[in-house]
Amino acid sequence: MSANLYFYTVEDRQQQLHQLVDCLLGLIPLLEPYPELSDKLAAYRSGQKRALELLEHGFSQEELTALGRSIPDLFYRHREWEPPAEQLPDGRWHDAPWFTEVEERLQPVLKAAEQLASIGYSK
Repeated sequence: MSANLYFYTVEDRQQQLHQLVDCLLGLIPLLEPYPELSDKLAAYRSGQKRALELLEHGFSQEELTALGRSIPDLFYRHREWEPPAEQLPDGRWHDAPWFTEVEERLQPVLKAAEQLASIGYSK
């Protein structure tokens, strides 16, 4: 049994680049007030700039793959990693509110970057 493959079109890629730019526009300002998170800001700004350049001048799959791979995760998510937590007055722990907000903006960025690095998907 062979799977149906869908290969991204130029229009798909343009839409994906716009998506990455939009997602980065939502993430970057959110990170600026947190010096402990700012080490990745340069990569995110550079990725946004590169996506805009590719939209303006055209792109190859190699350029899209390089861009997708240049967008880092903000956190080193190793096997024992746990999200930053805060303790409530009653002693229970929960994800830090700032982390929840950042994660909501970060995941679409990572998804958009991953999509640029792939040539399509199985239907």
